[in-house]
Amino acid sequence: MDPDPPNPQPAEANPKPPRESVAETLPRLVFGRNPKRTLIRVGAMILVAFVALKFALTPIRVTGMSMYPGYRDGNLNFINRWSYARSEPGRGDVVGVWVPDMNAIFLKRIIGLPGERLALVGGWMMIDGEPLEEDYLHDPRDWTADIGLLAEDEYFVVGDNRSTSMNRHYYFVVKREQILGKVLFDKTTKGE
Repeated sequence: MDPDPPNPQPAEANPKPPRESVAETLPRLVFGRNPKRTLIRVGAMILVAFVALKFALTPIRVTGMSMYPGYRDGNLNFINRWSYARSEPGRGDVVGVWVPDMNAIFLKRIIGLPGERLALVGGWMMIDGEPLEEDYLHDPRDWTADIGLLAEDEYFVVGDNRSTSMNRHYYFVVKREQILGKVLFDKTTKGE
């Protein structure tokens, strides 16, 4: 008598497809199931980033200690170039200022507005003879200077860290067109 033949294993209802190699899988992982749509999305993202960084935002790396403690040396921030499209710069705004003589952008705070008479007395800003309350100011020293009367399109900008001597610090009377825009992430506003 012949022994019973072995029972064949029942066939699986859904057989597993052969395993794909990495070389076959990689294009689908990179481009998704629809490579044309993925390339269009990537192109659109690149275009939006280009327009935003060219016309709306200007990246700026803080260099130096003139805006310490709110802005530390080496930090990255952005200048919103559209911040003054519908309004004028205001006192206390931290802005990017283009200084063509130095071919540089400086991060400074607006202190003096058009038409005001300014002077530094003992490290404190005097506007039309009255002291300006500057709670963001870091360790003021004995800076003394008569800045004078600002014209109708001029602003006075200076850093918050006035702990060094005046001759080691940049401060400027700038025209309105030199103010590129307001800093996007202002770390020195009240309530933070």
